[in-house]
Amino acid sequence: MSYNLFACGAFGILLSDYAKELKDLYTEFLEEVEEHRDDPEARDDVARRYSPRFIEAFRALGIHVPEGAELHYTDEEEDRPGSTETPGNDWVLGFGLFTNPWDWPPMDESFREVARFEQWVVGG
Repeated sequence: MSYNLFACGAFGILLSDYAKELKDLYTEFLEEVEEHRDDPEARDDVARRYSPRFIEAFRALGIHVPEGAELHYTDEEEDRPGSTETPGNDWVLGFGLFTNPWDWPPMDESFREVARFEQWVVGG
């Protein structure tokens, strides 16, 4: 029996770290995501629709998230064969693994100061 593992990650802001500051938007987003829990495509569509709203919400907090940032799902804890510091069932607003935060895409210092590399492993 074989088991595939996939490394996932993003450079960005873990949404749960800002749950208090973004309470209404964060709660609304999580409720809509939960409605599509069993449909990953629909869940990802919700994330695509909310990404620009979170970018604007962070801008209001003085954190200038670069345009093009997307929400990345850290997957369910039970689907993760290994643990990492990044919690399961959370979202990261940022850029995928092939991002170099000091080169590409151009990033405001206010974003780089609060963003970090998040990583997780999923199995399939």
